[in-house]
Amino acid sequence: AVMACSENIKRHAIAGHALCDNVGDSLTTTFDCIVCNPPFHHGFTQVSNDAFIAAAQRLLKPKGHVFFVVNAFIPIEKKAAALFATVHTILNNQHFKVIHCQQPIKR
Repeated sequence: AVMACSENIKRHAIAGHALCDNVGDSLTTTFDCIVCNPPFHHGFTQVSNDAFIAAAQRLLKPKGHVFFVVNAFIPIEKKAAALFATVHTILNNQHFKVIHCQQPIKR
């Protein structure tokens, strides 16, 4: 996935880079834009995406944007609403959805 993302960044001349990290634990830089496709299953069990949402809130610049790509049944926008001032669904094809969040709420 990281290699595919890196190739798309290069192919489309996007100013950015793909990172592989354990939920952003080792990252200290803040970002203008984050695109995250968190895992949603471990075997047959649905996993929580809380850590990914919290990491995006911590790593996003005040006027930045984060996009989560998840299965349509994952209620990520409900959990993100507690950490971002603006949360909305920009795409939902009943299989996958893209959630856009802005203005991280810093506590």
